[in-house]
Amino acid sequence: MKGLIRKILREESTPLLREQQMEYFPIKSDRFNIGYDRKGLGRGVKPKSLDRHTSIHNNDYNSTSHTGIDIFAPKGEPAYSPVTGKIIQLGRHGSAGGKGITITRDDNMHFRLVHMDSLDPNLEVGQTINAGDYFGTVGDSGNARGTHPHIHFSIHGPDKVYRYSNDVDPCPYLQGFGFEVKCDRRSRNNDNQNDGNVPDIITNTIPQKRVDPDIVRELQDYLVIAGYLDDVDYKYGILDTDTIKAIKELQKEHNLTPDGEINKETVEALLKDVAESKSDN
Repeated sequence: MKGLIRKILREESTPLLREQQMEYFPIKSDRFNIGYDRKGLGRGVKPKSLDRHTSIHNNDYNSTSHTGIDIFAPKGEPAYSPVTGKIIQLGRHGSAGGKGITITRDDNMHFRLVHMDSLDPNLEVGQTINAGDYFGTVGDSGNARGTHPHIHFSIHGPDKVYRYSNDVDPCPYLQGFGFEVKCDRRSRNNDNQNDGNVPDIITNTIPQKRVDPDIVRELQDYLVIAGYLDDVDYKYGILDTDTIKAIKELQKEHNLTPDGEINKETVEALLKDVAESKSDN
């Protein structure tokens, strides 16, 4: 048994892989759809579905014309900070962005959420906001007038100074929250990555960042041995959707709560399956 998995077995509290400072998805309810869907979303057109479980979530990021991802939700839906950081811009984000907020994390990545209907009046520039804190409601301000209400969510940096043009594809950040997002659209940040791997600059922004990648790699190795994870589909060292799905399958197999969390019981079940697999071979 490797040392990192042994460390998990010594832990008494949960969650063990996802730290308390894990970043949040901006909408806490199930009423949302990610990405501009030409068949169902558009200017003046209502989405076919606003349901995290049944919607087809797409990546509508484009490095030249749409430098972010739209998260569609009902007007007035509460929105929450995806990260912990300092508010560097609050209120009007130009004629295009309308009302919004820009948050800079301690690694100088900038998270921008605009087209809001309202903002929390208790917030101010320079203030620290925590991941999961309420900051406003979904709207259609700025140049989003006439579209279905949504949050334009973009990530910029890393840089000591926030620059609108210094954007990265935020789609990988939205993975790992229990629903599928197709992140196969090409951008200037991954034009040379035909295998679909996430560039380092983006890997540092996804919620799995706060999970020790060495633990994830070790966990994935065991999941492959036990037959829960396909040896080619997952991103090594990242707690991606495929890995979480494999964890849930493991938990179901052992009558554990299929929540995707890596606790002591889940690791013990995994190691049992690994031992049985090795003995069979």
